Amino acid sequence: MNFKKSLIIGASVLTLAPIASATFVSGSVYAEESPTTYVEPSSDETSTSAEYLEISNSEILKIDPYVMVQDNQFTLSSEAHQYLSDSEIEKANAYIDMSNQEVKANDVKLNSETKSGVVEETSTAFRSSAAGKNDIEFHWWGARIYLDSHHAEALKEAAIAGGSTGLGGLMGGVAGASAGAAIGAYLSSIASNYPITKGIKADYNFFTKQLSHFAWQ
Repeated sequence: MNFKKSLIIGASVLTLAPIASATFVSGSVYAEESPTTYVEPSSDETSTSAEYLEISNSEILKIDPYVMVQDNQFTLSSEAHQYLSDSEIEKANAYIDMSNQEVKANDVKLNSETKSGVVEETSTAFRSSAAGKNDIEFHWWGARIYLDSHHAEALKEAAIAGGSTGLGGLMGGVAGASAGAAIGAYLSSIASNYPITKGIKADYNFFTKQLSHFAWQ
């Protein structure tokens, strides 16, 4: 089930600094791309332990079979306690709680079969000439973000100019601003001297506020 919204570029500015290595991977890794991660500086609403709590690809694959959707929220099944360690359950619940907050804040409708929810852009402006699509898949571990070439270019230019960046109607609040700023910062570092002509995709971790596994659509 998809819940549709329109995309608006514009949110509060967040300054991101690159860190040495990627720490977040998804259950479906983009094998052809090297992970690239940006992390938001710590803030009042994010503790140091929360900001740097990492989850590996193997952990996601191990936990995923025991995640289910109930009442439009992610939750662990009763079987999880039979097959996951206490530390894995603690970490899974931390990620699930954070993702559930974003699901509620963005009014996302979760699909119990796919264990995800999709927010799509409904505006048709410039769609015929832009490469790629605009939508966000919400998962228990975070979000997979797809942006077409026009919106990717807009985020890049905003980051270069020091203007506002965000994901607007696709994902609002701090998460949308942080993810948009991370994408703009990365694109400005690799494509500052030429226009973006392809859509992009990347994974965003709500818990650590990190972006990884960038790839072209």
